[in-house]
Amino acid sequence: MRTEKKELNIQIGKRLQTVRENSGYTQEAFAEALDIGVEHYRKIELGMYGLQRENMLILYKKYKIDPTYLLTGEKITHLMWKCF
Repeated sequence: MRTEKKELNIQIGKRLQTVRENSGYTQEAFAEALDIGVEHYRKIELGMYGLQRENMLILYKKYKIDPTYLLTGEKITHLMWKCF
């Protein structure tokens, strides 16, 4: 279980780094948005630390980074929601 969790952290970190770099943001900008130090953020991208759910929500709200993509690597291209 521990190995699986670490592998998930690594995959999330790689995806987060890719999204950040493709969007033109620095590690410092994301660290500031998450209210954590740059070194802590760097370790998230390296997979040494996990990305907390609350921080995924912050990244979604501020930068529109899809939590599903971070977790699974899959992009959801279409969702149909109806509110009644």
